[in-house]
Amino acid sequence: MKTLRWLSLILLACIVARAAHAPGFELAGVNTSYLSPSELAQRISTEDLNAYINGLQAACIDFYAAATAPDDIDIVVIVVAGGHPHFWFNSTTHSGTFEHFHRLIEKLQVVPAPLLKRGPIGFAMTGRIAGGTSSRKVQNNAPLFPKEWKDFLAKGSKDGLLDFDEVVKLVCPK
Repeated sequence: MKTLRWLSLILLACIVARAAHAPGFELAGVNTSYLSPSELAQRISTEDLNAYINGLQAACIDFYAAATAPDDIDIVVIVVAGGHPHFWFNSTTHSGTFEHFHRLIEKLQVVPAPLLKRGPIGFAMTGRIAGGTSSRKVQNNAPLFPKEWKDFLAKGSKDGLLDFDEVVKLVCPK
């Protein structure tokens, strides 16, 4: 009986370990706090934003379907008038790998950008690849800032505050 319990525990441990590093992509969270909720609602409908995020998530699931190396990824997305998306990435293992992210951008750009009512929108997606390696969580009051945005803030924006529309003008070419 004792042997059966040990075998059961070992089997459970193997299942848990395998599940923690299961291939693929899992969306860990979305952060929309670059704009206030009322500003965001004036720029895009909730349904359109959710549909776009779901489309990007599906593209990531497809792109990382066979990935087995644990990783965490942040994807910052800005959509400007005309539906042109811009992407920034932060990864624990692929940082600086242009070819990898170029292929991912090609997948993400296939997703139709949402119709905007006015002004650009921005949000960040945090995902785990093959189980991920960290326990980071997206908090709605702590947006991710790509390097270009930090550089802009360091140069002295309006009272050191992030003016989303001004940042978009500087970091997104027309």
